[in-house]
Amino acid sequence: NNILNGLDGYILRVGNLMNRFTDGKFQPNVNENAYINRLISYYKIGCIPNYLLDGYLELTPVDCCANAILKILQYNSKTNRIFHLLNHKTIDIYRFINILNKFYDKISIVNNETFLKTIDKILNNPYSNDILSGIINDFDENRKIVYSSPVKIKSGFSIKYLNKVGFDWPELDEDYIKKFLDFFYNLNYFKRKDDV
Repeated sequence: NNILNGLDGYILRVGNLMNRFTDGKFQPNVNENAYINRLISYYKIGCIPNYLLDGYLELTPVDCCANAILKILQYNSKTNRIFHLLNHKTIDIYRFINILNKFYDKISIVNNETFLKTIDKILNNPYSNDILSGIINDFDENRKIVYSSPVKIKSGFSIKYLNKVGFDWPELDEDYIKKFLDFFYNLNYFKRKDDV
């Protein structure tokens, strides 16, 4: 409302801010990032239920987001003041898992029954409960993982506006995903196939 009354401000709704696109570097307090904790949990569990493979990951590289903000400020507009700054070029979970499995210890794709048996084994081991910390709140009352949301973000206007001012979101290709994963490998979150 204040913007409508002449306040020189913007509303910028950012996506899942992730590793820089240029070099894969990320925030120092990795353990406070829920998205990453979820990924680490699946890695430690060693499997993912096949019904999640239809989903996707929205990763907004933080340096790209910063560039988008600079473009918006550089081309100051009196009428366009609300933007969704998220990388709409998502990556399918199936493709992400395949890239991870190419370089690191495998995450197996299993049916729901096998997944739940694995979860039960972890729950029955008092020394392993922390493995589930990243996903424990994602189970519904039927012990199914739920990531869908009734809120659907429409960023079409922001995408077109950014294109007009010379900015486009990057494709999340294998090179970026490898840099993304290597960052966490260097923090000892992952193991490579040839590690002892």
